[in-house]
Amino acid sequence: MASAQPHVIQSRQDIINFVNSNPVTSKSWKIILVALGGIFVDAYDFTSLGIGADQLKEQFNLSPAGLGSLTAIMAFGACFVRSYCRRLLHGQIRPQQNVFN
Repeated sequence: MASAQPHVIQSRQDIINFVNSNPVTSKSWKIILVALGGIFVDAYDFTSLGIGADQLKEQFNLSPAGLGSLTAIMAFGACFVRSYCRRLLHGQIRPQQNVFN
């Protein structure tokens, strides 16, 4: 496998020239779609939480600090899930069999 030469970026035109000289392949489109899907899921998640914040505040009689804490838990939860998935994918932990039994 040949090593790729690093690209030196000194101006905006260098980026434009690189993009124009490298056509998008089917693999590139897949990567673009996965990246856009991640952005959509992230935006949908926070938008849904923002819309539901008033209902959560009323249902649980939350103060502004309580509502802030509840919404912050989502970010911490995402960090824990990310860490778990990373370790699972790298074989550092094994999934349990028959989780629901």
